[in-house]
Amino acid sequence: DFTDVLRRLNKPASKSTAPFLRDATGSASSASSAKPTTDTTPLRAPIAVPGPADSSWSNTLAGVADSATQKQENESATVVTRSPSEQLGPMFATLMAVRSTQKRKDEAEPLKKKINAIDEQSLSVNHPGLAADVNNLALLYLSQKKYADAAPLFQRALTIYMKAYGPENAAVVTTRSNLAQVYQSQGRLQEAESEYVGALGSATKVGASGQFQRAKILNALGSMYFQQGRLDEASEIYLQATQVCEQAFGANSKLYAACLNDYARVLKAQNKVSAAEEMESRAARIFQL
Repeated sequence: DFTDVLRRLNKPASKSTAPFLRDATGSASSASSAKPTTDTTPLRAPIAVPGPADSSWSNTLAGVADSATQKQENESATVVTRSPSEQLGPMFATLMAVRSTQKRKDEAEPLKKKINAIDEQSLSVNHPGLAADVNNLALLYLSQKKYADAAPLFQRALTIYMKAYGPENAAVVTTRSNLAQVYQSQGRLQEAESEYVGALGSATKVGASGQFQRAKILNALGSMYFQQGRLDEASEIYLQATQVCEQAFGANSKLYAACLNDYARVLKAQNKVSAAEEMESRAARIFQL
């Protein structure tokens, strides 16, 4: 899936010994830091705050996901057409059908429920395999904005993962992040913040594989703080987000550029106009590549 595509872009990050609200190298700043060093204009609250879906990061990430899914479908179709083996042909045809069904969410729901029912009968109630399928159904509901249905499923999957693996595990980090997104969409902001912060703390301990989730969580948390008018906290979070994105995806990545744009809107809300324009200019150059 697209997460795997993005993970292949990751570069090994230097291990941080600082709290997660410091920069990605464990120091207060770095040579490649996006932190503005001038501009001390007094702060003000934002006049109009966009929703989470309006952030540059969210829109760019969605575009990357769609592109990766389409590429997988195209590759599957090519393999089916060119496969010389009668035995392999049906397997790849099934793969293509599954990829296509990912977009047919109404048909996917009963299939996922059936899988969960089978798991309930064949696996223990604390089996990670059950958690994975429960999580998949929750993701479907999240994509459909059925937050009341998604929340208890994410909670159940998280409980199983925590018992099986402990807090410092990639599945735990991802599930907590998804649960936080549900809470945020429901307006349960204190619960959302708690899950985001917990997931972020765990993500720093799972190595390079946690870099994508760190970037995702930092951007989500920064966006939430911005919406609440918590500009100092949003600025601090976005500073680290830019550093993590640059490390994880590269200095010419569109995801890094999107993060710069979102950081810029916080700086504008703080009346730090020159610093915001610097971020926007850097982002524009990357998008033009």
